[in-house]
Amino acid sequence: MISAATAALITVAVLAGIVRRNRKARYEDALERAAALEARQAVERRLAAVEERTRIAREMHDVLGHSLNTIAVQAEGVRYVVRTDPGRTDQVLADIGRLSRTAVDDVRDLISVLATDDDGEVPVRPTPTLRDIRELISDMQYTRAAIRLHVEGDLTTIPDQVGLAGYRIVQESLTNALKYADGAAVSVRILAHDRAVELTVLNTASGERHTARRGDSRHGIIGMQERARALGGTLTAGPDPNTGGWRVAASLPWRQP
Repeated sequence: MISAATAALITVAVLAGIVRRNRKARYEDALERAAALEARQAVERRLAAVEERTRIAREMHDVLGHSLNTIAVQAEGVRYVVRTDPGRTDQVLADIGRLSRTAVDDVRDLISVLATDDDGEVPVRPTPTLRDIRELISDMQYTRAAIRLHVEGDLTTIPDQVGLAGYRIVQESLTNALKYADGAAVSVRILAHDRAVELTVLNTASGERHTARRGDSRHGIIGMQERARALGGTLTAGPDPNTGGWRVAASLPWRQP
């Protein structure tokens, strides 16, 4: 009888020990899972921050590159306008001032985002889309470039993310045309389909040799290709055999909601 009671007590003690060990093991396992989850979330936040800063750096490159090149070309054109049409001088200078202020505001917005470490949103001005292309081309009206725009389809149906990528691609292409083929004719063609937009920017030969084009514009081309790939699209850029100029062609798809 005593032996049976002793055995029972021993069994209970062993079982209690096993239960305690199991609880401790589960507790330690839970702590490890929580630590692993926290570490993974920290890595994901870090990667998201890096991606955001990469995106902002690309935006800053496009904004500054386009604005400064356009301002420089327009400033050079002021001398021609003063000689040929003095009455338009004030308008040209006003456009240069407006473009300068816009570039400053854009850069200030981007720097504000970079300087923000918390999750709070920084108010920024609306990002441009393909609906703003006419205004973009209007900013270049006093340069030597003759730019023609052809649009097919409804640009209002294009998602803003795709519209922004398309806008930056056209902007970078026009900037390169001004920089490396100043005075050449440029055509911009935008075709909006149900689930994709096709972009083509083509400039003729300028009559001047610009041997630095391929090297100096490589960073901009890579940036355009990255924008296209991020949307599952494609972009090609290179000499056009028909015109002897430069051709950029992009296809930017999107999924219907």
